[in-house]
Amino acid sequence: MCLDLFNLTLNDPKLGGGDGLMSQLRFGSRRIGQQDDSDSGSVRTRHVGGIAVTKVMPRVILLMGVMGSGKTTVGRLLAQRLNWSFEDADTYHPQSNIDKMARGVALTDFDRRPWLRTLSDVIDAWLGVEDAGFESFDQEAGLVLACSALKQAYREILVGQKPGVQIVFLQGSEAVLQARLSLREHAFMPKALLHSQLATLEAPKDGLTLDIADPPEALVAQICAALLA
Repeated sequence: MCLDLFNLTLNDPKLGGGDGLMSQLRFGSRRIGQQDDSDSGSVRTRHVGGIAVTKVMPRVILLMGVMGSGKTTVGRLLAQRLNWSFEDADTYHPQSNIDKMARGVALTDFDRRPWLRTLSDVIDAWLGVEDAGFESFDQEAGLVLACSALKQAYREILVGQKPGVQIVFLQGSEAVLQARLSLREHAFMPKALLHSQLATLEAPKDGLTLDIADPPEALVAQICAALLA
């Protein structure tokens, strides 16, 4: 559905289609001289009622939510549709965190801090920030990062005021989350940790909030539509 939405927009000049829009959908296209009347690099300008409205298009999408919210499923599908890279933040946990969660013990802020700083470096690398902890990615694609990012303080470490990052919050009821978790096994996160994650969760005041009652394909289409808005 997302690709259909892209193709419809890209092929219909009434909807603002054209090479410049394809560049903005690649979020981070920095090819010198490639721009049209409304786009330059990762910045998009639209005229609404005679007023120029400028929007910095994201190069990183941060999919956040508690365990069982579908971050990995939606993230992989979204990355596939956008032809972006996908990263699961869980793979960046140090072994000490993995061992602790495997015992059913919730992580503290102290436990999470080094992990969050590493992920912040990953985001910086995709944004092309100098002195990032990882080598910068010089390519047109972007990154879909699945990360719990439960607290506002965590998101401040991850994102802060960085332009080019879109937060998408996958929200669901505890009943739906429990039902999903009953059908899967995580490598090191037992289902009992859901209660502590829900207690820790601070819903973001900005970004895009989606109801996980919708199927993954519909959620991907909603994200794509929001990016094109």
